[in-house]
Amino acid sequence: MDERKASAIVITAACTVLISALMAQSEWVIFSEDDAHIIQLVLDQNWLSPYLESDEYQKLSVVHYTPILLTAYKALITAAGISSEAYLLAQALILAAIMVLVTRLSAHYSGHALATVLVCLLFLSDMNLISVAYRFYTLHYLLGALASLTCFILLCSPYQNAGFWKAVLLFIATLFALLCKEIYFMLPPLLLFICIRDKRMSAALAVLLASITYLILRIQVLGISDEGRTGNSMLTDLLSLSGQQWQTFAIWYLQHNAIIALTALLAFFYASFRQKLLFIAAGLFLAPALGAPHAISAPEQHADRVLLAFHLGLIVVSSTVLTPLLTSRLKLFLSSTALILIIVPGQAFSIQNFRLQQESLPAYPINAFIQNYSGSSPVTLLTSLNYQEGQWMTVFRLMGKPWLQVTQNCLAAFAQYNEGRTLMIFDSEGAEVTDHSQYTCQRSELRPDIVHDPGYRDGVLSWEIMPHSPGAITGVMFIRRGLSVPVPVFREKLIRPAPDEPYQIFSMKDGRWWFSPIRTLQF
Repeated sequence: MDERKASAIVITAACTVLISALMAQSEWVIFSEDDAHIIQLVLDQNWLSPYLESDEYQKLSVVHYTPILLTAYKALITAAGISSEAYLLAQALILAAIMVLVTRLSAHYSGHALATVLVCLLFLSDMNLISVAYRFYTLHYLLGALASLTCFILLCSPYQNAGFWKAVLLFIATLFALLCKEIYFMLPPLLLFICIRDKRMSAALAVLLASITYLILRIQVLGISDEGRTGNSMLTDLLSLSGQQWQTFAIWYLQHNAIIALTALLAFFYASFRQKLLFIAAGLFLAPALGAPHAISAPEQHADRVLLAFHLGLIVVSSTVLTPLLTSRLKLFLSSTALILIIVPGQAFSIQNFRLQQESLPAYPINAFIQNYSGSSPVTLLTSLNYQEGQWMTVFRLMGKPWLQVTQNCLAAFAQYNEGRTLMIFDSEGAEVTDHSQYTCQRSELRPDIVHDPGYRDGVLSWEIMPHSPGAITGVMFIRRGLSVPVPVFREKLIRPAPDEPYQIFSMKDGRWWFSPIRTLQF
């Protein structure tokens, strides 16, 4: 059997294993975290508004420009409705397509079709694949990786024939990748270097035009700013990370990416001087990740996708260096067997561990009830202050099914219950409180000291409220969003609130609650 046939069999088997392993766990997978907010925006906006209308896009983010995410969600909802199975299948298929393109790129640079074997094993060794696949809001990271790899594939192929159309495809793929996420910022410089080196001026012009188009759209929608989530500069946020946070990140990284890291280290040792330069090219994709310090401070929540482009670069470079050293069938068989014996149980454990983590989250049973509810009678969900996904009620309202209300205002919830509306109460662990008499909810007259009313200015949402007494929990409840922020002093650059965003200030101590009248956020 020649190398090309063997390579085709390997990649087909790897894709089948990847898709089957992910879809086999689909019965427990539900929408979570940011999904409700994104779906609500998608249902309320047209196809082009995220690209052209600043006020509309900033409801998603005032820091990051990722309109492709909204377009992708809208396409999936249009095609399959709000279906977690459809989203999971899309994630699995895109991951498989990424693996195919990475093998194609590695085979080109190494000159060996059997680079497919090493690439597939390294790709499947990434223990972050599970969290990336099951978190649907990572979709734009995957699409950006797909577009970036397409750019390199286009530049690897002979350019003499159909040069104009390849330049057009390169323009589209480059712009698409940039619109997906900022971690692909280093893509245009690398593409321009290749184009200039190979004297492909039409391709260089396409990349340059794509970059200029992206900058125009970004500035139009977000303006010019170097501020991060806290409203400070991204450099300030990065320098504020403690040594303990960096240590925690390093431990997390080795637990999830040890095989890729060790293989890259081995490849760097064997690499020639020119091949070592390829590691610098891969490392460039790590630079934009430094602009996301939250990936360092909370790697289990963010780093899996932020490091995706960097890891794909390492896989391509490592396989390029090591494949010529493994051309012996015996060496290839032994190394592949060793990796398989590590990867298979590792990924099986990773899937089960991630499932247990998700099902143990307090929000999971609440979201599962909401997404599986088949009735039509109005229901009020009274949740704890840590539940952040109340925008499902907006999703259902936009779908013409206004059955759901989510609130943390127990006084209002019990008032509706006394009027005959169904009330379900969930505690801070996500368990249903079936005996309503066990829930303590009394009115308090102890008003907190409002130093600075909630307001939104220059992309920053902030307030300052002093508790009326030690031990009191004080914060702001956003009524339409069904979520509360139990923090007395708040300042973050996240999303643009609605122009008439209603809220209530609250204070609670020992089951005694005070709520302000409903007010409108100051702009």
